[in-house]
Amino acid sequence: MSRAHREFTPGQLEFLANTVRCYRGEAPENQHNSADFFASKFPDTEYIDVPGLCKIATIAEIESQGWSLNPGRYVEVDEQTTDDFDFEIPLPPLPTQRKIAAVLSAYDDLIENNTRRIKILEDMAQTLYQEGFVHFRFPGHENVPIIESPLGPIPQG
Repeated sequence: MSRAHREFTPGQLEFLANTVRCYRGEAPENQHNSADFFASKFPDTEYIDVPGLCKIATIAEIESQGWSLNPGRYVEVDEQTTDDFDFEIPLPPLPTQRKIAAVLSAYDDLIENNTRRIKILEDMAQTLYQEGFVHFRFPGHENVPIIESPLGPIPQG
């Protein structure tokens, strides 16, 4: 079971419930064929801390972790078995990698330049809005009379 699981099977749910039953000293159930997996983790059907699965945390341990109830702070990581083969990723020759890096670098430069341009355009739009709709200094504003309104002085029209 991992974070990638979004839906649990009935057997997985039964296993989790049996873990709680084991902690409480109750007999496990086996309506969904979880007995073999349960026995592999709790061989004597007595609760034990299982790395990567469950652990009884004391108040002192929880306090030492800043009262965090994140299970990852207590459960530890299950020991991983090592594979008996080397994992290799095929890579293109070094000259090809350098060409790819150069193209990506050029795109990064273009993105950075466009980001600066966008910021300038946003500032210009903000200034145009302020001038035209807040200060009423739009093109030809000199020829438009200002009148009183419930909102204050505004251009007539």
